Amino acid sequence: MRLAVVSDIHANREALEAVLESISDAGFDKVVSLGDLVGYGVDFDYCIAAVSERADVSLMGNHDAAAAGTDSPAGSMRQMNPHARKSAEWTIKNLSVEQKNYLSNLEMSHSEDGLLFVHSAPTSPGEWDYISDWTSAAVHLGSFAEHLCFVGHSHIPGIYFEDEGCRHTGEGEVKLPSEQRAIINVGSVGQPRDGDPRACHIILDTVKETVEFIRVSYDIQKAAEKISMAGISEFLARRLFLGI
Repeated sequence: MRLAVVSDIHANREALEAVLESISDAGFDKVVSLGDLVGYGVDFDYCIAAVSERADVSLMGNHDAAAAGTDSPAGSMRQMNPHARKSAEWTIKNLSVEQKNYLSNLEMSHSEDGLLFVHSAPTSPGEWDYISDWTSAAVHLGSFAEHLCFVGHSHIPGIYFEDEGCRHTGEGEVKLPSEQRAIINVGSVGQPRDGDPRACHIILDTVKETVEFIRVSYDIQKAAEKISMAGISEFLARRLFLGI
């Protein structure tokens, strides 16, 4: 089976359109979204509709929870930086009741066939812990029974093997040793933070036992201009060009 896994779309229509085209070209059996459909960007209408239509599994991220009003105290908007908080407030103001209901009904995690999918971390997903290096991954590697756990949230792609430590990879195919458990951070579609501004997603091939990190160029200028025109944050617009 070939699974396409995406995360942290953040209302970036241009990035999501490019990734959906890439996924279709690559061929897949199932699409999984790890959450954060909204926040930072402005095209939440398109992104919510596209994911609800195309994804077989769609999970809740912390920005989704904040926008829907179901956020936990640990992940409340009070914990966000000023740019993220201003974006969340703008999103809440503009979402429809139906869109808030959709976001509020998303699951926090999903497990099937030895694979676990969460937005942030397998231990207490609603606390929104970050996995972005070996130290943070090691805390969670013993907390799930499945063979592989897929996360997003930090926007930094990488694989954290139980016995080998961290193997960061921004692009390309990696063999997954069948005897080793791992946490795989799939990176971000709409706001990468690993220094590469291209949208990131993965294709998992369960037959070949490989995961491929795929980077896709998109119209960053157009996405950034929309954020600027909405008056949300010039910083959020500029960072798209830098991948930070």
